[in-house]
Amino acid sequence: MNKKALISAGVTIVVAALIAWYFATKTGTGEKPASSPPATSSESAAVQRAAQAAVPSFGDVTSPLQNQPNVNPAENANPLQSVKTNPFQ
Repeated sequence: MNKKALISAGVTIVVAALIAWYFATKTGTGEKPASSPPATSSESAAVQRAAQAAVPSFGDVTSPLQNQPNVNPAENANPLQSVKTNPFQ
């Protein structure tokens, strides 16, 4: 190898090592943050009431097109749809 290739490979390795070291130290020391205390029953009940008030109940309606009439002509286009053929018989 010539001298320029060796220098550029060495610089690349040093830069990669510095970047890896920077990101390794940036992630922290591994200490877990202090967790919040568990919610009491009154807090969870308040959250439940707020959620029920924010999202209204629509009852049994699952789709606005539930009672839509069948207007697809392709389903009625084949008069031989009920004929079944068995290729193995």
